[in-house]
Amino acid sequence: MTWRIRVQKRVRARYPVVEQDNFDWPCACTELEEQLSRWADSGKKAERFSLPDGHFASVDAVLLLQGGSLCVSGSRDRNVCLWDLRELGQNQEKVKVKALGTQKTGTHKGWAWSLASCGNLLSSGSWDSTIKIWDIEAEGQQVGEIRGRAAILSLAFQPDILVAGSYDKRVSVYDPRASKPLIKSGKIHSSPVLCLAADEHHIMSGGEDRTLVVFDRRANAVSQRIQLENYLFCMSYKSPELWAGDNQGMVHVYRSHGGTFQRLKWFDVGHSSQVTGIWHSAGALYTTSTDKTMKAHVPTDPPRTPYTQPHNNVFNDVSAAGRTVAAACGSQTVEIWRFQE
Repeated sequence: MTWRIRVQKRVRARYPVVEQDNFDWPCACTELEEQLSRWADSGKKAERFSLPDGHFASVDAVLLLQGGSLCVSGSRDRNVCLWDLRELGQNQEKVKVKALGTQKTGTHKGWAWSLASCGNLLSSGSWDSTIKIWDIEAEGQQVGEIRGRAAILSLAFQPDILVAGSYDKRVSVYDPRASKPLIKSGKIHSSPVLCLAADEHHIMSGGEDRTLVVFDRRANAVSQRIQLENYLFCMSYKSPELWAGDNQGMVHVYRSHGGTFQRLKWFDVGHSSQVTGIWHSAGALYTTSTDKTMKAHVPTDPPRTPYTQPHNNVFNDVSAAGRTVAAACGSQTVEIWRFQE
């Protein structure tokens, strides 16, 4: 109760948005206060870096690994690049480690569009209809490849499965450890599958057909189909909260309870066009948009936005880990914000 009162005095808004049993109030409140402190003063506490030398086309996907010490980016130049962020501000030449893969034409033969990780394994999905698996601990060596039927637009990686959403309206489930990895594939949308999230119980997919589909892994069947006003373009899921951004700049919050997902809230967080990337935790929320801004929020009801970063080009994705935030940019760069301990 003490922590709850402390947060209410600090933000004067409902928190958390999704009521939870066994909510870790001390940890969540500490993270929330850190988020407010970090982005106060117009973000002057953040070291900002732009990584311009890895790609020669729009960067569409970004993912931080190993607590924010490594960054992976996927681009329309068909490459997936690995960056060592520990060298930021010290030896800039060593920041870009390598472009993954051995092909001279690039990591993939099409746009590198989606990224997902599980443990030391990284998956990259491309418009060439392939998913490639990389071992980050083995210096980014390729350890697997899965060939799909159409462009891979979204990925979700769990310890036992890899889920892919594709342009041909399919959600496909793979076991990347198997010689024949395909477990199940079905057209559960009537338009391309743009975003995915998964855990041990469910797979959630958002399609351009303006539906959110929930697949029950234990029942091996679709358990819920939610019709939406707009289509979802990105998701961030940490049970029981699902945060999603849509093509009109709105942010939606769903609650998972008893195997059913219910939309609790939708917020205008200040974006004037499509939300391209979203990342949330107990005390932090980040969004990017085609309106050329990255925003840092605290996930209250409604979200409070202490910082907005404008740019001269669109932002396509966002990832956060530890004291680092990374955003993929249409100007061929990866933008990094880092805070001191």
